[in-house]
Amino acid sequence: MEDLDNFLIEAIDTDTSKEYVVPLNESGAFINGQYFEDFVKKANVNVTVLEHFYDTDSEFVDLKACTDWLIEFKCDDQIMSKEVKTNETASFSFLQEDIIGEDGVDDILATGVGMIELSIIAVDPGHELSDIKIAVS
Repeated sequence: MEDLDNFLIEAIDTDTSKEYVVPLNESGAFINGQYFEDFVKKANVNVTVLEHFYDTDSEFVDLKACTDWLIEFKCDDQIMSKEVKTNETASFSFLQEDIIGEDGVDDILATGVGMIELSIIAVDPGHELSDIKIAVS
């Protein structure tokens, strides 16, 4: 779990995809946030749900694979979301540009965002999910 502490920082800093196995909560969601001391003005993140692992101790014999996922990428109060299938990539881009002033008006320098959050939520209810494997870049 330690590698999840900074995985959003790595995803924003590099285009290289890295795989993680992440836990789902009782609602079938994985939520991870990162606070940036040096505010972020530009971020590109790609997320793919590769597979899921369900609770093999479940009393249900015929467990079905969850194939539909809602992926949300939040930059402070800006929320971007996309519904995807397993092995389909959701791509998000965030850019906070400086506001260029007119003659006699000073430019407004954007500070960026300090909090970025990634959520992956199982769309279909009723799956005994425990973990999912994701690729993030």
